[in-house]
Amino acid sequence: MAFMLAAYNMGPERVQGMRTEAKRRGLNPNQWFFQVERIAMEQVGMGGVSYVNSVNK
Repeated sequence: MAFMLAAYNMGPERVQGMRTEAKRRGLNPNQWFFQVERIAMEQVGMGGVSYVNSVNK
């Protein structure tokens, strides 16, 4: 669900790039929270991450 929300908010290509970067850094590219979420915070800031967190409650 989190990846779907992230792709809706940030774009599917951007999220796929974040997953690729997470894998390159040794993180789990299939887990949003505390993994790909870290890459998203670096690349797009808290706006996109906050959206995913607030809708995914």
